[in-house]
Amino acid sequence: MAAHKGHKKDSNVKDLLSKVSAKKHDPHREGLEDDLSRPASVTVTHVTDDLKAPITRTFLEYLFGALRHDFMSLCQELLADLKIVHHDLNDLCTRASSVEDGGDAR
Repeated sequence: MAAHKGHKKDSNVKDLLSKVSAKKHDPHREGLEDDLSRPASVTVTHVTDDLKAPITRTFLEYLFGALRHDFMSLCQELLADLKIVHHDLNDLCTRASSVEDGGDAR
């Protein structure tokens, strides 16, 4: 019976964390500045107060795993954006060089 209760608490933790990660940053949404100015954290006391359960190693492992996954996703999005900017800058430099050599900028 105790194992079943522990499983239910872990399930509740996963439900709460899925709600938190559902509010994750959306780069296509307007008001990006507002998102960046707000702290992107959830206090552990808030989660444990809702569950009325102690912080367990399983909970911390799950929490840090979810945070790592979100961080890696954001890094991949940033890298993709940087590749686009790099490509655009190379294109602009090529055009500028062509104009300096007397070519057409188009």
